[in-house]
Amino acid sequence: MCSSDLGPAAAMWEKALATDESQLQAAYFLTRAYFDQGQFEAGLTMCRLVLSKSRNRIVNANVQANMGDGYWALGQYTRAREAYVASMRLDKHANYRIFKSLGGT
Repeated sequence: MCSSDLGPAAAMWEKALATDESQLQAAYFLTRAYFDQGQFEAGLTMCRLVLSKSRNRIVNANVQANMGDGYWALGQYTRAREAYVASMRLDKHANYRIFKSLGGT
């Protein structure tokens, strides 16, 4: 899916959150949609929202990885590495995305 295809999906996830703020899945999907659209600050804000509500280590590991990607895209390399390390701490065994990301930082 190219980033221009994400607009309608992102709008629906935003609407779901406006209707019910507890729709954590919509917030999670918005993190990636915003990043894929180049809206890194909005994606990071959504990541912080998900982290404040989620108690699932795997979800939180993925969100931290998304944050690392967002910070990296913004040139905030120290913060990116911190997010990748936090992700790895949450999921040490099957977090292949982080092993790849940390190898390049």
